Amino acid sequence: MSQADHTRPNPSLAARFRGFLPVVIDVETGGFDCNRHALLEIAASPIDLDQDGWLVPGPIVSTHVQPFP
Repeated sequence: MSQADHTRPNPSLAARFRGFLPVVIDVETGGFDCNRHALLEIAASPIDLDQDGWLVPGPIVSTHVQPFP
């Protein structure tokens, strides 16, 4: 296998997930105890394939969460 073949992206990645690509989820919390520490922010970014088959980050969606009283 040549170096060029080894670094070529795999365009069939979407087939591994039944046609769906992965999504990266990030959460910011006030701590580890769900009864005392609130979820403060959540963000998501889909992982897309460009026309050459390389993985690229999609648009980021994020929002702040109003903590419980």
